Amino acid sequence: MRGMTRALACAGALAGTLSLAACSFGTGRYYTDEGVASLVPGQSTMMEATRAFNAPPTAQFAQSDGTMLARWDYKFSLVTDAVYGTKSTLLQFGADGRLIRLVDSDNVMLSNDSRRKLLGVYVQPAPPPDLSPIVLPAAPEDPASMPIVIPGNGPVSTPASDGKTATPR
Repeated sequence: MRGMTRALACAGALAGTLSLAACSFGTGRYYTDEGVASLVPGQSTMMEATRAFNAPPTAQFAQSDGTMLARWDYKFSLVTDAVYGTKSTLLQFGADGRLIRLVDSDNVMLSNDSRRKLLGVYVQPAPPPDLSPIVLPAAPEDPASMPIVIPGNGPVSTPASDGKTATPR
């Protein structure tokens, strides 16, 4: 009788373990918060983000301005014990394929510095400045030294009068 009770107890424990395993499931791929924090706006590419998340994005959304939003999700649950969990991260990548910023995250624990770094907006570098010489406008001449031209007094090359009245031609 004792052997039978022991066998039933073991069978019950085994059945309970199997039923617990059958009720747990997950979708997506688990990723660490440190992997998210390792990304750097303006430097990290989609390939580096895929490595940090251990998987390609769950969804990608092309934007009209040429940028792309990429979302990574991880969901898990243990129905018998009522443990549910989700984790998601939404990142924006520029047309050049580099990370612009963290758009949103759910259940991702980041330090304040890491969160500020990821929320900062990366601006694509401006083209190099034009290094051609700068030509400044000439300084105005002293009005007293400028020649006076009176229309109708003949060509400009006419020698200045000696104070006598000019005669029309």
